[in-house]
Amino acid sequence: MPAKKPETDKDTEEWITVGGKKIRIDAGEDKEDITREKLPSARGEKQHNTKEAQKMYKKRYNLIKSPFKTRDEVVFAEYNKSGVIAGLNGDKINILSEGRMYPIQKNNVFKKSELLGGIHWDTMTNVDRVLILKSSNLPTFYNKQNWGNLSHEIRESLLKNTLEKNTSPAGTTTSTTGIHNPIYNPINEEKTVTDRIADEMKRQHSDTDKDTDKKE
Repeated sequence: MPAKKPETDKDTEEWITVGGKKIRIDAGEDKEDITREKLPSARGEKQHNTKEAQKMYKKRYNLIKSPFKTRDEVVFAEYNKSGVIAGLNGDKINILSEGRMYPIQKNNVFKKSELLGGIHWDTMTNVDRVLILKSSNLPTFYNKQNWGNLSHEIRESLLKNTLEKNTSPAGTTTSTTGIHNPIYNPINEEKTVTDRIADEMKRQHSDTDKDTDKKE
């Protein structure tokens, strides 16, 4: 138990209120030491900020996006909605979701086949990127690059490693915000997540080869 303060002369003792509690000030005791707000621990503050950052949906701009095509399965509204692409309109994508059409800016739309554990690489913090790179046995310096800058081999390795650890059934995924967010797959129900991602990676690789041939 904490030591009790020694009794003082009732006529000379002083009391102050701190945080709704009355505290007695003894003779020679510095009042400011008691009322001064304690500085937060630098280490504790850093840990707190890191945890909070990992919970946030991080918005990045001027991304190199994968080519979008009609009927691609996508997620948007910070992973709270999913749908299929119905058309392209400049920097916006028209997405059909639950019978409604949503025009969404490209940077806020992500292909379902590119999600890593329910979220996209481009919305991860650098801390999260390092963790997933380590778990995939890949060099951590890739954490500075956005998805469109990563090579086909690195993306494929990240997707493959995430699939092996993902126990969600085909056509669903889980958000890392702590809220279960099943995303129903209205297309190709007969295909597994693995098959759909393999098809998507082949298609992306084919698109890259076509762009190279055009430049030549």
